[in-house]
Amino acid sequence: MKVFADLHIHSKYARACSKDSNLENLEKNSLVKGLNLLGTGDFTHPIWQKEIKQKLEEVRQGIFTLRNTKTPQINFMLQTEISLIYSQDGKGRRVHNIILAPSLEVVDKITETLLTFGRVDYDGRP
Repeated sequence: MKVFADLHIHSKYARACSKDSNLENLEKNSLVKGLNLLGTGDFTHPIWQKEIKQKLEEVRQGIFTLRNTKTPQINFMLQTEISLIYSQDGKGRRVHNIILAPSLEVVDKITETLLTFGRVDYDGRP
């Protein structure tokens, strides 16, 4: 099977993203683009994480589909981006890391750990 994936997306809770970016619309638009695997985006955000847990079901280890669909269309992987911000030589630097998690239990552990360093729901807006 060929995999056509986008593993770097953001949820509707991320800065400058459409408020229509729910899991159903992400699936619908991914099909138009010919994708068959999609990251969930922003799994550390508490409201989005709740939606992920309610709307997705695990069909294979680390692979999820939308619940209550007759024929699952898109496979999802649990994914988030973590931005590391620091200064070097007087200039601000940012490194963006894409994190894939194999299970919802690991998502909980990652989120719990990140909360010891700061917010997980911050979207960059004041």
